[in-house]
Amino acid sequence: FVVIHSNARIPGSKEKTIQVQVCTLTVPTIEQDLLKRDFTINACALDHEFKFSCEKAEVFYHHIVANKPLQCPGSPLHMFKDDPIRILRMYRFSQALGLEIETSVRQAARDISPFLRVCAKERVLAELIKIMQGKNTSQILRMMMEDGVLQQIIPELAPQVGWNQESTVCPKPLWEHTLAIVNKAQEVRGSWTTQLAALLSNVGKPFCYQRMYVCSGCSKVLYTSHNESPSIECSVCHHRVTEDIKFVCSGKVYKGLMQTNCEISSKILNRLGFSNDDKKFILTLVSGYEFYNSVEDWDEA
Repeated sequence: FVVIHSNARIPGSKEKTIQVQVCTLTVPTIEQDLLKRDFTINACALDHEFKFSCEKAEVFYHHIVANKPLQCPGSPLHMFKDDPIRILRMYRFSQALGLEIETSVRQAARDISPFLRVCAKERVLAELIKIMQGKNTSQILRMMMEDGVLQQIIPELAPQVGWNQESTVCPKPLWEHTLAIVNKAQEVRGSWTTQLAALLSNVGKPFCYQRMYVCSGCSKVLYTSHNESPSIECSVCHHRVTEDIKFVCSGKVYKGLMQTNCEISSKILNRLGFSNDDKKFILTLVSGYEFYNSVEDWDEA
């Protein structure tokens, strides 16, 4: 994120911790060049008389970048319109550097996020993998969902927000439960493929659930795939839900969850352009998750 004059001599540049990229200005002044950058962390410049060293670079970083919100040198709306992939870069920089995102920048990302759907899938995939490889992945995914960005990439995850599982085994709302699994996967294994499998582990629940009802008249079990009470008649005692004796809801059940998880996950992975090896590994974990009852069991998968 430091622009240096091409004639500058940089002591220690052969060290592995220092990477130098020299480019030619395409505009008259350095100020104009920096205004074209996506974020302020990529729009910093040192005068070529500044004697560059690792120690001074660290001081420069803490004075200019650290502990400040992620900002844009120009209009964030125009910046994201110019290249919507920068929205994903925004979350990645926040994740890698531990920076908060300026409110106006985050709002612009929300406004432009639908344009991610028309971006090249290779670029979207590259940024998504980098996010999954980073630290505190579940926190970034939560932020992306709150901003409506994750829904543009994986819309199948959107129904999980606020989804009540109505389960004593999994008492958390579905999206919170999924994030807990992602966090656990990062702790026990750490690979981005494992975390992505964790993210997709419950993707089929909102699409294959049924409600189980027990007739309070004769205790017959009935199923319906809708939230509302079933408009059906009990075949034993012939009571209907509109009468005095109602069907008491006993909770949600999931028919064919493993198959639905795999089918939806496969479509997502194909759409985003994952390699065959990555798809095979991720789907293997997704298909096995139904046999594990809690977040703590994820490491066994």
